[in-house]
Amino acid sequence: MSSSYSRILRTSAITGGAAVIIMLISMVSVKFGAVLLGPAGVGQLRIYQSLLGLASTLSGFGISGSAVQAIAKANADGQAEEVSAVVSSLRRSSWVLGLAGWGVLAALAWPVSHWAFDDSAHGSEIAVLGVCLLPSSVSALQMALFRGFQRIGDLARINVTSSALSTGCNIAWFATLGQRAIVPSLITSAVIAAIVPRLWSRRLPHVERKPPPWADTLRRTTHLAGLGTAMMVAGLATALTGFLIPAIITRDLGVDAVGLYAAAWGISGLFANFILGAMGADYFPRLSAAASDRAALNRLVNEQTEIGVLLALPGLVATIGFAPLVIQLFYTEKFAGAAPVLLWFAIGIFGRVTSWPLGFLLLARRDAGLFVTSEVVLGTIHVAMVLLGIKLWGLEGVGIAFFANYAIYNVAMLIVARPLAGVAWTASTWGIVVPAATTVTGASATRILIADPWSYVASFGVAAIAGIISLRGLASRLGPDHRISRTVSRVPGLGRAIAVRRTTGPDPAP
Repeated sequence: MSSSYSRILRTSAITGGAAVIIMLISMVSVKFGAVLLGPAGVGQLRIYQSLLGLASTLSGFGISGSAVQAIAKANADGQAEEVSAVVSSLRRSSWVLGLAGWGVLAALAWPVSHWAFDDSAHGSEIAVLGVCLLPSSVSALQMALFRGFQRIGDLARINVTSSALSTGCNIAWFATLGQRAIVPSLITSAVIAAIVPRLWSRRLPHVERKPPPWADTLRRTTHLAGLGTAMMVAGLATALTGFLIPAIITRDLGVDAVGLYAAAWGISGLFANFILGAMGADYFPRLSAAASDRAALNRLVNEQTEIGVLLALPGLVATIGFAPLVIQLFYTEKFAGAAPVLLWFAIGIFGRVTSWPLGFLLLARRDAGLFVTSEVVLGTIHVAMVLLGIKLWGLEGVGIAFFANYAIYNVAMLIVARPLAGVAWTASTWGIVVPAATTVTGASATRILIADPWSYVASFGVAAIAGIISLRGLASRLGPDHRISRTVSRVPGLGRAIAVRRTTGPDPAP
């Protein structure tokens, strides 16, 4: 089983390497944005981004997600004609859906402005911003091709290139126009995200390009939209939650508070994106291909959970322990109020890493009703807890709500996974999750209960423990002959700590 672990690790390493580069690029972008825009500008940017996310989800009809499944399955079965038909439909539908989405958002711009900002002054900007939906639609469906063919390396290169170009352009915009550059910068980023994948499109497996009649395109697009309805509704719930939370913060605490929220949210995601990105790029297509094999599903879910936790743990623990310093590094002293929120977001991200492998299970098996229900209920609970959290703890309550939301989601998914698909965490997985959760709890208690500067000393010790847990877990799963195990074993003081017996993978399916 070490070869399967190695594949997951290799995929995570590729996406993780790209995520590290993107993180470094983002540090530059975030720092310039914080200095040039301030909390209010960062808050406005976050509101526009959440609005675009919601609009993109609505206009996409879940087609990109269902296309990944369709391409992966047809490609695995050697059905070249089916792959060609799906690709042609994707290319045509992306333009139609993008233009339609822009038109609808422009028509509703002023009511949306009143809801998001509590005034209609931003209506014209939102109408112009709707143009982003066209390149965003093209980009999403192009990326579906790379995901469907599991071109992990190309996905990483595309993301790094897009991030670098967008950051350079955004800095130039912000330095020239300040807050007035927010809308142009978002449009520029959307256009770049649509153009860059074209640079790598020739690396995709050859697909015969014989455009079918428009009637066939309409039929196939409708079919993909039908399959993607569950993804769209679930994505809509997520996007709507992402839109409502900044709106709630704006109404209760002001736009500056949205800037602090956006700062904490952005940093918390940086340290887990490489894990979650790997799940979308490689794990989900593999899970979809094994949807009818319960033993394979159980193995894949447990393997992905174990590797995800082991890779994310050190970064999350360090983020929790050094939250004030991390905020100051990425932003400025004006964003110091984001540190308590960042702590809770990091704890919640741990819950996201453990729950997403189970959440993808519902998608792979196309249990649409249960998947939609879980996402809608999760989003509703999240918004309700944000409303309560703000009343009780102010902005920090938003972070507490995020943590509580994923604690509930983990429990719910563990309950439904066994009767649904015979999937449950094995003893091997519990043996990773429990120590990791204990370490995260210890890091949180250290940050909250111990005063600075001693909290940093204690946090360093907890982070060292997290690192040993991760290295030991990886070494035992990859085997003593893997180059990572051999390399780490040569480091003085670490060899004995990770010298554990070789495991054979997760326990058999229950």
